[in-house]
Amino acid sequence: MMEQSVNELASAFERLDRREQDMLLRKFRQHFGREVSISSDGLRDMNADEVESIRATIVGLVLTKEQVPDIVGMYEKLRGTQLPARASFGRKSP
Repeated sequence: MMEQSVNELASAFERLDRREQDMLLRKFRQHFGREVSISSDGLRDMNADEVESIRATIVGLVLTKEQVPDIVGMYEKLRGTQLPARASFGRKSP
């Protein structure tokens, strides 16, 4: 299980640009109080919870970057469309 997390983590980390990688490594260093290397050797001394925390952070960042909606494109597409002025949730009151 740990090996799979490390492989997924390393793969996701490589999908980030250098600036993002450096920022994450700085934040991990601040959080854990020591240098963190995103490699099987570098993560060997960390416990499973720490590795999972790092994995979830990196995978979440990659997912967020790749799934950002095209807000400007959608705005242009819906320009001039009459949209509801109010949104409600739950039951309608009588």
